[in-house]
Amino acid sequence: MERLLGELQKLIGRQLRYEGCHCEVIEVLAEGPAIVLYKHSPSEIQANWFGEAQRRAPGTYTLPLVSRVTKDLHPVVLALLSDDEARTIRGLLRLRAPAR
Repeated sequence: MERLLGELQKLIGRQLRYEGCHCEVIEVLAEGPAIVLYKHSPSEIQANWFGEAQRRAPGTYTLPLVSRVTKDLHPVVLALLSDDEARTIRGLLRLRAPAR
């Protein structure tokens, strides 16, 4: 797991467009594992525990490393990786690339 997290740490700082927003990878979570994207857009209203508007805060997305649909790397994660990086991460996860 340590080696996988080390490889994923290389994604921090990489940027892409996701759901029409300019985003940047800001964190890698061991649980999942998952990546956290920061939205470079106007702040969103953040609710408190009771669902009431609390404050403005930057938006984030948390994406799983592996897609539940394809059982391969999540398409957004694939967009951030070179072919060699994807091959390395698949090997660490013991995933097989889908046949094309």
